[in-house]
Formats: sequence, C-alpha cells, structure tokens
Amino acid sequence: TQSPTERRELPVDDLQRMVIAVVRVLKLIPRLPRAVGERMLVYAYRIVCNLLSFGDRKLFCATMDTGFLDAVKMTFDFFFRDVFKISTTKEYIFILQNLLLFLRNWITSGCKVELGLKQLANNSMRRSADEDEVARQMKVLDRCLDAPGLLNLLTKMTFKMAGGERELPELDDDVLDAFYNDVLVTVRTLLKRSDAKGSILWRQVDQADYERLLEQIKEFRFKRYAVFEDEEMLNILYLMTKQAFMYQRSYFPDFFMQVAYGDQREGHTLMQDIAAVCCAIIASQNSKDAASDAPTVNIAAVVKNHAKFIHQIQLVPDPRMQLWHYRLLVGWSMRPPVLEEISADAAALKYVVDNLSDKLLGR
Repeated sequence: TQSPTERRELPVDDLQRMVIAVVRVLKLIPRLPRAVGERMLVYAYRIVCNLLSFGDRKLFCATMDTGFLDAVKMTFDFFFRDVFKISTTKEYIFILQNLLLFLRNWITSGCKVELGLKQLANNSMRRSADEDEVARQMKVLDRCLDAPGLLNLLTKMTFKMAGGERELPELDDDVLDAFYNDVLVTVRTLLKRSDAKGSILWRQVDQADYERLLEQIKEFRFKRYAVFEDEEMLNILYLMTKQAFMYQRSYFPDFFMQVAYGDQREGHTLMQDIAAVCCAIIASQNSKDAASDAPTVNIAAVVKNHAKFIHQIQLVPDPRMQLWHYRLLVGWSMRPPVLEEISADAAALKYVVDNLSDKLLGR
C-alpha cells in the first residue's frame, strides 16, 4: 500500500496527450461559435497553468513540447487583431488577464525548471540516457522560452489592454496596476534569463513598441504612487542596458541621468549606482558608434552644483564607480563655473587635492 506522504508519479504521457488534444481544440476555435471559442480559450489557459503548477520537470517539458505556445499566439491574433471581435469589454479584459497569467507561469516556471536542469547536468549522472534526456529537455526549454518572441507577445497583448484601441469601462487603475505588475515580473524574469545566457537578439524584438510600452508603464506608476525612482523599473532597464539595448528615445537616458545625478536626495543610494552604470554603458555605446543618432547622456546638464557632486562622490562605496564619477568631473574642469564652485567649497577642494596622490583617482 502507498504511504500517505508518498507522492504518486504523474502520468506524464497521458497528460501530454491531453495537452495535444487541447492544442487541436485551440486550432479549431476560428470555426467555433464566437462565445464557445472565447470560453474554450480561457479553459485552455487554465488547464496548462494547472499542469505547470505541479513543478514536475518531465511534465513541464512534455507540456511545452506540444506546440501549445504556437496555438496561443494563433488564437491571440485571431481574437485581438480586431479589438471588437470579442463581444463584451468584460470578457475582453478577462481573456487578456488569463493570457498574462499563463505567460507569467510559462516563463517563470520554465526558468525555474531550466535552473534545475542545469544543476542536474552539472552533477554526475549514472547513465548516458539521463544525459540525453536532460539535453533534449534543455532544447525544448530553449525553444519555448525564446525571449524576443515572448517580449513581442507581451508587448502586443499589453497594448491591447492599455493602448486605447478599445474603450474598456471595467479597466480601472487597480486592475491596470495589477496587470502592469505581472507584466514587469514576467519581463524581468525573461531578461534575467537572457542575461545569464549572455545576451538577447534585440533586432528580433519590436524595440520601438517595447520601449514605448515601458515608458507608458513608468508614467502610470509615477502618477499612481508619486515615486520617481522606480526600483522595479530601474532593475529592468539595467538588465536591458547591460545587454546592449539601444534606446531610440531620450526618455529613459534622461531618467538614468536624473536618478544618478539629480539633486532630489541627500544620501547615497544603490539606485544611484545602478543608474550611473546605465549612463556609463550608454555613453560607451555612443562613443563606439559616432554615426549613431541614438539619444545619449548629457550628465553636465543635470548636475547643477559641482561641489555637491563631489560630496556625493565621497559617499559612493564602490571605488570603480567613484572613478567613473571623478572622470566626469575632470572632463568638466576647464569650465570656469566648475572651478569656482569647487574652489569655494573647502570640503570639495580638499577631496580633489587629497586625491591627486591617489593611485586610482590621481591618474
């Protein structure tokens, strides 16, 4: 007899066949009555979300390897290419919420399973069959966690919710805030995965729409919470900048400069360092591509008090970041206002003189 605490093995093959049947139903949706198709779509999302929640590696990879995601993309295009195809706005929002829930589970659970597979691959496996199975599952995950394709889908579906194409009376700020939060968690998870793997092929991403979407979310969150230095957003932007995202608009480079060098605070914060790193990366990218018309960073336009700037440098714990900030100051040193402000401030002047003999900053 089975112990009450013993976990029964999941019938992975049977469950995979069930998902394959669900995929067939999704492909039939364009031929079904509209109301029936709408219900079937939500049921399909929920079935797969429930399977993903088991956290079983074999079941997860078997579920991914059914073409379900391709069927989801097809039905999304069918229902939302014309935003008035879904009869009621309530059902319209409900379907998009369930689609986002599915994508969040698909991506976050997939990344968790992938980490487990990597740990398994690093351990000594007894049989070559185990190695072959792990390699096959890694290929399935890599194919089904394609970052550019998933970012494009997330961007499109979020604009269908909040892009103003259809008036949605039920879409109040609470609903939209929860929706945006899930979008940001899902995007951050994708970017952390691509960062661990090396980079992302940004040319495969609809970059202009994706950047515009993040701007829209940032503006919404600022109006709702009155917090300019949005930590969640800044972490996502850092991951993007680190992976060589080329900003097409000045909105986020200006945001980085204000967070890193603005006078809105007295003490030093980690977010300042993160924003300053982003500024350094963008400046480096633009210096390598002089012909680029991408927006750059003009930090001198943000710093209003150069003596205070030196006071802030002294609070930076990382010597490498101190060096980056100090190099900026040296670059401005031929400007009379810079010299006047620093020489008139005893503490700032002492910092400059003391560091003339510093091995790092004295250069």
